[in-house]
Amino acid sequence: MNKLLFIALLMIGSVVANAQKIVTCESYNENTGEPSGIYSTWSIKQDGGYVYILYNQPKAIKGVLDLYIDKYFNGKYVPYETLKFDVESNSNWALYDYFFTEPGKYRIIALKDKTELASTEVTIKYADNASSSNSNYNDREDEDNEEVDTWYYEETEIVFGTGLDKNNNFAVQGQNDEFTIPREKGYVDVALILKGDVEFKTDLIYVDIYLGDDFIETLEVNVEPNWNIVSTNYKFTKRGTYSIEMYNADEVYINDADVEIH
Repeated sequence: MNKLLFIALLMIGSVVANAQKIVTCESYNENTGEPSGIYSTWSIKQDGGYVYILYNQPKAIKGVLDLYIDKYFNGKYVPYETLKFDVESNSNWALYDYFFTEPGKYRIIALKDKTELASTEVTIKYADNASSSNSNYNDREDEDNEEVDTWYYEETEIVFGTGLDKNNNFAVQGQNDEFTIPREKGYVDVALILKGDVEFKTDLIYVDIYLGDDFIETLEVNVEPNWNIVSTNYKFTKRGTYSIEMYNADEVYINDADVEIH
């Protein structure tokens, strides 16, 4: 086979494989199956909460589609529950409105004839004052009385830089998602910045830091309830991909982001 043709076929195969996707989301388009409000961490009530699991692929789904849910336990994922997706006729997407009852890390897998099509990982945490994670939750009140749950913070984002410029409307300085540890220092000091268009409505923000799947530590950052931007610094001493997760004082999930340390 011509070498260039072989490479082209490999690239096409890769694109097709990557087109198969499974996500956890808060809502979806009932006609197209397009998900919205996609998150990797969810806050649920003590008695549990619903989260949509949505799978889609380029072509129509034929036959039965299995849904495997594994839970992280003692350093590895173990089988937790096996289900069947709901698939509309001639549809290229499948849905399951799953009710999570336990906190933890989960791996969610879509399979056809025992062959894995796509997978994703999700973290579930309890939040005492969080509303149900059911994606149909749309009872929004006016902004002043709006319930502070995960979706209240959906327009926030976590970015990284060297700090905030207090003389320039708190603009982010040196924004990047990759930083290098200077050899002479042995660490790099990075500003972990949370910003958004809404007031935080909390006086404390928890910052969970992970290196890969390993939990490192939790920072506590004091804030004013009417703030919509805050920064705290962290000294990274090891190279790798770090995940940063933030929660309010009631442990309601706000957002997460990754930063690469070289």
